[in-house]
Amino acid sequence: MPVEELQSGRYRRIRLLGSGGMGEVYLMNDTRVNRLVAIKVLRAEVDPYPDSDVSKDAARLFQREARAIAALEHSNILPLYDFGEEKLEGNSITYMVMPFCPDGSLTDWLRQKRDPAASSSLSLRDVAYLITQAADALQYAHDHQMIHLDVKTSNFLLRTNQKNSNRPTLLLADFGVARSSTTTSSSSRTIRGTPTAMAPEHWSSKPVAASDQYSLAVMAYELLTGRPPFVGSMEQLMYQHFTAPPGPPSKLNPQLSPVVDQVLLRALAKKPEDRYPSITAFASALEEALLQSASPGQGNADSAASLSAAPTVFSSSAQAGTPPLSPDMVSALPTQEASQNRVSPDPVSSLPTMLEPSQSRLSQPSAHFTEHDAPTVASQQVASVGLSKSAQVVSPVPQTTAPQKPRSGARIFAIIGVIVLLALVATASVYGTRLYSDQQQANLALSHSQTATAQAQATKSVPTATPTPTPPPGLYIAGTYNGSMFNSTTNQTTFITVFIRQTQGSGILNGSVTFKTSSPTTRSLSGKVDKQGNFTFTVQQGQPPLVFYGSVQNSVYLHGNFCNSTTGTCDANTGYFTVGPRS
Repeated sequence: MPVEELQSGRYRRIRLLGSGGMGEVYLMNDTRVNRLVAIKVLRAEVDPYPDSDVSKDAARLFQREARAIAALEHSNILPLYDFGEEKLEGNSITYMVMPFCPDGSLTDWLRQKRDPAASSSLSLRDVAYLITQAADALQYAHDHQMIHLDVKTSNFLLRTNQKNSNRPTLLLADFGVARSSTTTSSSSRTIRGTPTAMAPEHWSSKPVAASDQYSLAVMAYELLTGRPPFVGSMEQLMYQHFTAPPGPPSKLNPQLSPVVDQVLLRALAKKPEDRYPSITAFASALEEALLQSASPGQGNADSAASLSAAPTVFSSSAQAGTPPLSPDMVSALPTQEASQNRVSPDPVSSLPTMLEPSQSRLSQPSAHFTEHDAPTVASQQVASVGLSKSAQVVSPVPQTTAPQKPRSGARIFAIIGVIVLLALVATASVYGTRLYSDQQQANLALSHSQTATAQAQATKSVPTATPTPTPPPGLYIAGTYNGSMFNSTTNQTTFITVFIRQTQGSGILNGSVTFKTSSPTTRSLSGKVDKQGNFTFTVQQGQPPLVFYGSVQNSVYLHGNFCNSTTGTCDANTGYFTVGPRS
């Protein structure tokens, strides 16, 4: 039943602003001062048993929220105008009266900024300004022993800044799950909050002030990259908050410097003691890092020129898939241009180096020719030796040709001819025998060489039996894993089921991956795992195939990264995945 008025007509209904599981928020007119107010109403009629524990718990939380807001007076905290209880047609109504913020929440405002038709976009300096306001409000609450425990964009309302539309005033609202830092140890074990932004100790129902710092870091991460550090189902989010390291935000937004990564990742540390000592210390460090990223080399100067040149977040170009040019890339362009236009100090000096291979090739044939002709030269030397020996045998002939008497000259010449003929025959016989012997030795050597070559070829051609390799050992991880994968390029999350088959003791993996899209598909997988639980497997999902790699977490989860690769390895990650627990 709608509420038409409260306090005997002082607050009159104008319209319904919103509703939830336990009540509604109405826009009403405060007739006493003639101003618009937002009234949050909790009705017992939503529970069929008004005296049940659920109804009592809701009323207790509602009253605790009212007391928390009433105790906090800060320019960035939504104030409480009034609080009361009434009976309306037999139903008990508890309500809070707060200022009406026509500009809506930070979530609504950011949605407008993401619209490509928006007249302006949000710069890194603007993000720093918003986070600083949020941190100031939360620090004030911490100083008054109050932990908010539900820090997110929808719980910050806005007041428009007429001078600069990108610098609205934030108002922290909704202390419905807030706790006193002095009583958290004895509080109920019921976990309340937003899973996307809950710190690990919050999941364990042991929140501390640093839990708000963790949640604010999640909000800053989303403002700077367009997405939170962790996504998935309730179970997957809990697992990731406890065990998975968040990815550096600069991988999603190249405008961000490594210093911004360091600041955010420290505030997102798993242990509260590893974060900044206070939430304002985190905001100050982030502001300084963002100003450096926005204006490299300009320090903290906040001139109009530097603001207009600051990189923008949630711009239309980013939404279209064209990331804006980062400051580091811009500063690198002159260096690259100079290196491309630089003239070599000695352009001609490289020419001899280029010609040296040709000169070497020209000189090689003559050397090769000399080596190739060496046996021929040696054979000529052997012929000359044989000729000299022949000359030595014939040389006595002139000494025996002294003048003789005419009557005996014919006989003498006949004897000399016979002697010369015999000498020639003997020489030819000796030389022929030597040549035959050399030829026989050459043929014998050739025969041995051919035999050895044939034996070597025969040895090579004989197949040898290769023993079958033993599969490498690996951790046993067979089973079915349900989870999701996030593509950093397309900013899309796909739910998947990984089914792994494995022989006990073997590191070889087989199985399948089912991609639960509008048209589910199942693809085979093959891979391996070592004894420490480090795994890699390939899935034939398109070309090139998907390569998943990572490690086993807590014995029942698979967590890692993936990419498209034809080599079976990833030079750059496309995204990450988490599946489990194993069933």
